[in-house]
Amino acid sequence: MAEMIRYEAVIDGKRFFNVHSPDKCAGQPCVVHNQSDHHMREWPLHWRGDRALFERICPHGVGHPDPDHLAFRPGDSVHGCDGCCTETPGEDDG
Repeated sequence: MAEMIRYEAVIDGKRFFNVHSPDKCAGQPCVVHNQSDHHMREWPLHWRGDRALFERICPHGVGHPDPDHLAFRPGDSVHGCDGCCTETPGEDDG
């Protein structure tokens, strides 16, 4: 029986287990291995096990799908939105 390789990652100071291997996203934005410089990057990261979704928690406490997660799974974009995930130049996130 072949040995299964399990990858781990530390993202924003939190440890995640059983993530994909780095070669799956090489050279692309990835919430696990190569986060882009999106406007929600400083918000706390949260794993939604019920939806298998990485989301960012905005200053109002609402979970928004992480843009780098959506790069691989665009169908996961449905969420209870308060508008914070839409970057608007000249407006702050608070």
